Order: sequence, then structure tokens, then C-alpha cells
Amino acid sequence: MHLITTPRVSLRRFRIDDLKNLSRLESDLEVMKYTPMRVAQPIEKTRERLQLIIEKQNERSPLGIWAAESIEDGSFIGWFMVNQTQYEYPELGFMLVREAWSKGFATEIAASLRDFALNTLGYSGLTAVTDEANGASKRVLEKIGFQFVRKFSKQDLLLGKEIELSLFELKSRS
Repeated sequence: MHLITTPRVSLRRFRIDDLKNLSRLESDLEVMKYTPMRVAQPIEKTRERLQLIIEKQNERSPLGIWAAESIEDGSFIGWFMVNQTQYEYPELGFMLVREAWSKGFATEIAASLRDFALNTLGYSGLTAVTDEANGASKRVLEKIGFQFVRKFSKQDLLLGKEIELSLFELKSRS
């Protein structure tokens, strides 16, 4: 079942046979460098993460983490989420395979998830957090109406140093 379909992409729940897709994404250092994990992930870690995503799908519903696929050829584009986290509003997040960068997929899908969360589910706002150095993600958020709220630092256990993050929010106009 597809949750959301845009002109070019369908979002669906993850399945166990997505291990190859998720591993391709999480084993790419360029993709991972701005994520909380920071480094390419071995397939064992990705398998554990996929299993957790699948196990928690029902409890997260109607929110969650979804696989994004091209309507044209069925290729895996990445994952997108709207999930309850520690912030006041549900958090929007995404990761795309490198081949999907700079093609407008992130903006297209994130805008559809924004509308789903605010208009269909009735949330009064959304939150997003990105690495301060991740200009591409910040531009996507700004394009779909998020406003920068503040920078904050967090201790990165892998890097052993403080990293700068940016908090964004989008509040419903209703």
C-alpha cells in the first residue's frame, strides 16, 4: 500500500526485502556524513535498523518512516519520515541515495509529507533538524516553508566533539 504518491514518487512502508536498498544508502559515506551516524554503516547495523523500522511501523502509524520509490522505474530513492521525537511537533526527516540528489525529489516528497501531516492528520506544526553544514537539506526545508529557529550544539560521540545543528519549524496557518 502506498501512503503518498507524487507525480514522480510513491512512499510505502518498509519491507524486509529493502535491506539491499537501505544498505546502499547507509553504506555511502557521502550520504551519511551529515547524519547522526556520521559514518558508512556495515550491513549488520543496517539490518538491525531495518528490523526496528518494520517492528515499530504499527505503533508509529499514521506517522512513520517510508521507503521512496520512483514511479517511472521502481528504483529506490531513499527514506522519508514524519515521527514523534523529543520536539513539540512531529519531526520531518529524509535521506536520499546519491543518484537522487539535485533532482527535486526531496522538495517534492517533503512538501507532500508536510501537507499530509498538517492537512490530513491535523498537526499544528512540524520540526526538522539538520547539520548546520548541510546546506542542501536546509534549502529544501526553507523551500517548503520551514523557518530557522536556532542553532544548537550537541556532543557527537563518534566524532568526539561538539557538532552544530539547526532547528527548523513550520507552523500550520490555520
